[in-house]
Amino acid sequence: MFEDDDRQVRLSFEAAAFGAEYHLPPDQHGPLTTADGTGPGDRAVLAVAALRKCLTSPPASTGADLATRALQGGTLLAELTSRSPVVSLAVLALLHSGRLVEAHEAADAVVTDARDRGAPMAYAEASLVRALVLLARGHVTDAAVDAQTALDRMGWHAHARTAAATLANCLIERRELSEAASVLDRVENIPPPVNVPGVDAYVYLARARLHLGLRDIEAARNDLVAAEEALQVFGDANPSALPWRSLAGVIAHLGGEPTRGNVLIQEEIRLARRYEVPIALGVALRRRAMVERGQQALDTLRQAIAALEATDAKLELAHTHARLGRGLRRAGQRVEARHHLTISLDLAHRCGASGLEAEIRQELTAAGARPRRPALSGVESLTPTELRVAQLAAQGGSNRDIAEMIFVSRNTVAWHLRNVYRKLQIDSREHLTRLVQV
Repeated sequence: MFEDDDRQVRLSFEAAAFGAEYHLPPDQHGPLTTADGTGPGDRAVLAVAALRKCLTSPPASTGADLATRALQGGTLLAELTSRSPVVSLAVLALLHSGRLVEAHEAADAVVTDARDRGAPMAYAEASLVRALVLLARGHVTDAAVDAQTALDRMGWHAHARTAAATLANCLIERRELSEAASVLDRVENIPPPVNVPGVDAYVYLARARLHLGLRDIEAARNDLVAAEEALQVFGDANPSALPWRSLAGVIAHLGGEPTRGNVLIQEEIRLARRYEVPIALGVALRRRAMVERGQQALDTLRQAIAALEATDAKLELAHTHARLGRGLRRAGQRVEARHHLTISLDLAHRCGASGLEAEIRQELTAAGARPRRPALSGVESLTPTELRVAQLAAQGGSNRDIAEMIFVSRNTVAWHLRNVYRKLQIDSREHLTRLVQV
């Protein structure tokens, strides 16, 4: 179909076709043409190859290096635009290799391009990818906004399920469990893509986390069984994308299957080390400590912190410091416990993980500290951005007007107003003028 001098066009079509395969098991992937990254088609093929290598060929950094070559400082996006899913594959390769800052910068560019082009589905898909990056970095509220944007615009799109799972994970971090359940129920009737098990696994994992938060161990176990069945075809894949084994291991312990639980957790630790992905390693080690006791658990948590401290995964680091602080307090080491709990409190607050923050305050009090309690209601409780949004709304600005003035999306404004209403204990704009000084 293509002449020899149309190689770049042919490669672009090839990359677009193979780009749709990344949710498929590796044995169903078609062979890619060798590409050197010197033309737009070559760069597109490199983007597909980047994610494949990141997920299946350790170390993950090999795929990340290909992703950087493919993106070439914005060249690939300028050539293919956000309407091509290929650009986001390179972003996901950066994400799953742990290069979160680079992934965030690239994801921002794709979202901006889609918005500027007025491409609604590209904007939804790019928002979903950025939500995954933001959540990995610990930007819970911003991730929720992007996931909500994607979910609202996707309709019956297969990735609406992924968007719902991502939003639910954000809500779980805020301990808004009933809201998380509602989000997952919303996509219950959207069928998963045929023979694409990776998509539905996102939902199973989110549900498992929700059920674990609700202390429904049997339901969580069933969720993880479904996830395992969906993901077993991926074999020894990079655990960064879907770290199901360590969660399944914790739930197996809680369900009275310690031997199975240990095997699952140790396998995820092995894979994380094989792929050289410190974020996944830190998460797996923290979960292993959850099923250990005494000094062994404390030592494992210190290993997890050492792995995570070199990354930009601040929320995972917050959870790990919190668990170590809790363990130290119970071991009677109150001074060191307060040190780790204080670090965790600061990280959780900056991440917007309000559920974890509340738990840490209780632990600090139990450890003999008197943590400064932030205002939970009233104008003093508002963040600077929330206060600015509230002031603009009190002046009569619509969500669209406010979004344009502070350079964010309308969904972001809606999320900020939701927090404002909760903290001010009101339910509409009409009450803002008497509470917020403008």
